[in-house]
Amino acid sequence: MLETALRFSHPIMPYLTEQIWQTVAPLLNRKNTDSIVVADYPKTDDAQISEQVEADMAWLQELIASVRNIRGEMKLGNAVRLPVLLQNISSDEDARLSRIKNQFKALAKVESLEIVKEGDEVPLSSSSMVGQLRVLVPMKGLIDPTAELARLGKSYDKLKGQAEGIARKLGNEGFVSKAPAEVVDAEKAKLAELEGQLTAMTAQMEQLKAL
Repeated sequence: MLETALRFSHPIMPYLTEQIWQTVAPLLNRKNTDSIVVADYPKTDDAQISEQVEADMAWLQELIASVRNIRGEMKLGNAVRLPVLLQNISSDEDARLSRIKNQFKALAKVESLEIVKEGDEVPLSSSSMVGQLRVLVPMKGLIDPTAELARLGKSYDKLKGQAEGIARKLGNEGFVSKAPAEVVDAEKAKLAELEGQLTAMTAQMEQLKAL
C-alpha cells in the first residue's frame, strides 16, 4: 500500500517520493526499475469500486451540509452538538442511514438522531431539505426565544409592508385595467406567496412564545 501510494503521489511530490521509494521498494521486493519515474503508475481496480459506497458518501455529504446550513442560520457554534430529526425518510434512505449513521453523527456533530414517523408531532424546528427528506433541528434550548421573536417580528413587518403595497396596487382599478394580464397575475401570485409566508411566520412566532 505504501509503495503504491508513493507511485501515485510522485507527480506532485517527485523528489520526496523518489527518496522514500528508493528505500521502501527494495524492502517490499517491488523495485522493478531504477527509479520511481519510470515505474508503472497505479491502475484502477474496478472490482474494488462500490457504487453503493459512493452513493452513501454523496448522501452523507448532503446531510452534513444541511445540518451545517441550519447551524449557520441559528448562529450556533461548531462546538454545539445538535439534536437532529429526520422526517419523510424513505426505506432506501433508512437503510442507507444505518450504514453512515456513525459518520454523520461524528462529522455533523449530532448529539441525537431520531426518525419522525408519519403523524408524529414535530417541535418548532429549523429545517433543511435533502431531496424529499426533511432535516430538522428543534429550536428549544438552542436559541434565545426573545431575540428570535424580535428578529421574526422585523421580518414579519417587512413582509407585511410588501404585501400591503401589492394589495394596494391590485386594488387600483387603473393598474388592473391597464396592466397586461400576465403582470396582474404575477402580482397576485406574489401577494399569495407573501400571505402564505406571513401565515407561517405567525404560527412560528406563536410557537416561540410557548418556549
